[in-house]
Amino acid sequence: MAQEGGIAGLVSRRNALTTSFNFLAQVPSFQNNYWVGYTVRTVRESTAGSRIARLVYEYLGRDGAKVRRAARQSGFCSANDLVAYERTQLRVGEPFY
Repeated sequence: MAQEGGIAGLVSRRNALTTSFNFLAQVPSFQNNYWVGYTVRTVRESTAGSRIARLVYEYLGRDGAKVRRAARQSGFCSANDLVAYERTQLRVGEPFY
């Protein structure tokens, strides 16, 4: 969905009981290929976990090999595994308000 200053989307997996709302806005970068925003999970409030987090998307283009390589490396990682630009955009260690 088009939003002022960015885009928004509702995402859910097949047969999932929850959905996430994502908002992304393009940010200046070397190749103008980064989108930064946040995601919100549609779950009940809990003191044990967070329902909102910052996110960074990198547009990889139409190179199928590059996209497949990134997909194979996807998953959780530590902040040290990210490039400096991504760490800066995610503001690792800073609370999200």
